[in-house]
Amino acid sequence: MTYDEIAKKLFRVMEETRCLVILDDIWSLETWNLLKVAFPNEKTESTILLTTRYQAVALPPNRNCFLHKLQPLNENASLELFEKIAIFGRADIDMRIYTKMRELGIKMLRHCVGLPLAIIVLAGVLSRKNTIKEWETVHENVHEYIRRGIGYEDEYEYEGASWVLALSYDHLPYHLKPCLLYLGHYSEDLEISVSTLTKLWVAEGLISLRQPRHVSGETTEEIARNCLSELVERCVVQVGTTGSTGTMKTCRIHDLIRNLCLLKAKEESFVHNCYSLQENEATNPFTSMVAKAAPLGKVRRLFNLLG
Repeated sequence: MTYDEIAKKLFRVMEETRCLVILDDIWSLETWNLLKVAFPNEKTESTILLTTRYQAVALPPNRNCFLHKLQPLNENASLELFEKIAIFGRADIDMRIYTKMRELGIKMLRHCVGLPLAIIVLAGVLSRKNTIKEWETVHENVHEYIRRGIGYEDEYEYEGASWVLALSYDHLPYHLKPCLLYLGHYSEDLEISVSTLTKLWVAEGLISLRQPRHVSGETTEEIARNCLSELVERCVVQVGTTGSTGTMKTCRIHDLIRNLCLLKAKEESFVHNCYSLQENEATNPFTSMVAKAAPLGKVRRLFNLLG
């Protein structure tokens, strides 16, 4: 069945029956313009629920719709989320240290403007910083990260989050950076098999027995799982499904962090980004950009630069 045939069939179904159609995460008017041919212009009993980060997509001309804008977190909710990740997991924290960390956290949170992703990623960075000096260093550099992030807003496609995404990447230990960049190979919203991912990391040479925190007797796959766990602790990778014993079975990354991976991978020549259009893509709303690994012999891998 061709795309035109699919669109015509969907059009007829929505005309004849009551439907709820959900379009999640529409990024541009161009995407909507490709999709809208499948939906009736006249009033029907069907409803379209569309989610997007951009008001221009939600309110194009001549569309009868209701706009619901999600509000950012308020100061108290932002601080509660931040402390849960960055501070409260620490054992026997001294009250003086807690007070200072909280004070610095409040100052940095102002730049997150209530965005949950920005708060979570910032907290993930600071959760691995154990001294006041380290927290002060991050705080001192925040304005520099914001300045650097301004030029990346179009790349990250999310105003207000680019600076903290750059900060989170730069504060990763060198051995975790290629592991994170590798996740950019996967499609958006994909549940990634942990077993497959760790084996691929090992096969690609991203895991070494000489890595920091390596325990004698550990296999490379065990080290790979530890690296993945650390990326989860830093809030740049999310847990998907778990087994009956609580073991992580699948993982995923936020689409904006995936964009960061693609951007950094391109900068470091870690992957080739393939922008070539598929046949008939101009009329195909289901085609997206993909990132493919470059041949091993033709790429300047990040871990080769750092190791």
